[in-house]
Amino acid sequence: MEKYRQKNRGAYLTHPLTNNYRTGESPAPRRYRNYVPLDYIRAEIINENNTSLMKNCSVLNFTEPINRDTGEVGKNQKRTARYKNLVFQYYPKSNKIILSGSLHKFWNDGEHNYNDFDFNAFLEVLEQLFQVFGTTPKDIHITQLEWAVNIIPPISVNTILDHCLYHQWRRFENKYDRGEGKYIQVEHKSNYLLKFYNKGLHYKLGYDILRIERKQLCWSRYCSRHGIGQTLNDLIESDFIGLSDSLLENWREVLFFDPLMNPEQDSVFKYRDPIQWKKYLQKSRTTRKRHFDKLRKFNLEYGNDTQGKILKEIEEKLNDINRDVVTISESIYSVNPLPHSNTLKSKTCLVTKVDISMQKEESFLLSHTGLYYYLENDLLLFTKIKRKYLTKKWWSADTKTQIKEIAHNIRATFTNKQRRERQRFLANEYQFNLFTNTLNNIIITHYGI
Repeated sequence: MEKYRQKNRGAYLTHPLTNNYRTGESPAPRRYRNYVPLDYIRAEIINENNTSLMKNCSVLNFTEPINRDTGEVGKNQKRTARYKNLVFQYYPKSNKIILSGSLHKFWNDGEHNYNDFDFNAFLEVLEQLFQVFGTTPKDIHITQLEWAVNIIPPISVNTILDHCLYHQWRRFENKYDRGEGKYIQVEHKSNYLLKFYNKGLHYKLGYDILRIERKQLCWSRYCSRHGIGQTLNDLIESDFIGLSDSLLENWREVLFFDPLMNPEQDSVFKYRDPIQWKKYLQKSRTTRKRHFDKLRKFNLEYGNDTQGKILKEIEEKLNDINRDVVTISESIYSVNPLPHSNTLKSKTCLVTKVDISMQKEESFLLSHTGLYYYLENDLLLFTKIKRKYLTKKWWSADTKTQIKEIAHNIRATFTNKQRRERQRFLANEYQFNLFTNTLNNIIITHYGI
């Protein structure tokens, strides 16, 4: 059954994130295990209330084009608004809104995409899209989509890029973009682009990050091939069908000359020459494949299997990203997700600002009880708190230890804040001029400074 939720005085049509919404039955618990970090998206917002979004969304400031000759505003032309790297284009005649931009950068406040955009981070983006724009995955009709993975490579990224020669017999091209930096790219007609980046160099991180990225130019062709619908919800429901396989397969298909090649015969180096491969392109498919297989054999015999090691790094990163995958909760599409908040008096943690009504009445900080509650009832919020208050040292520890450390760090944050405030109070020059050191010692002893 369809259902409506009120948001910003407008009714936004939403559905549960399962195919059972037509029957009204509760969806069975489900985990997603094949997620690949999504990046750039271009899609049409098919929400019935685009006009309401235009009027009521305070963060979107749509600008209208002006005719420079007449000074008139183009009322029927598209209007554009931007928010954290996302671009909204509104077409008044058709009441159509086109969304484009990087979901990964949106999660990083529009700044970068070199870190790991895992499934829980993706859920945070879905929650923000609903809370800010009233948009659910069912409202996002995709036309283009990009997915990628960032890895720490075994050798220099620049060296790797220099030794990627062809992909499916199309030559890699060197590219530069102000927003993306330097990268190499190969285009397969109107189907997809394959790009490799040195993100460490781009963002001046001081270490190398190899980004392997695929941009599907024709999303409808991809959907037709895999038998899914074209909305973001359809992709989620398919458990991100084909994304990881395509990324791994594309890397395997790269014609790669191992930079650490140390052959016994100098003739092996002819395979490093793109001109030589251009000659092979004029030969039969069988001949091309024979030389391709020879190069792979040489990479293993005389090289360091760099391509194979990078493939293993990609596989391990995808496994890590899917290690802590959770079931999508309907609560992220609820204005008030906590089931107890309507019946209990609201009380918030002084540090995290989350509800702690489930804890003892005298509590003023999020404790073990509250953390266990969110772990069981709102894993998305628990993950947000974990990201902020758990140091990397304890990320591989068991749940009990993690909760203990999170609670400890929350208390420490509060204590340090109080201590700094007291120190500022005691550092005031008038404090020492008007009172004796004895009184200051009493204050220090009392507050434990």
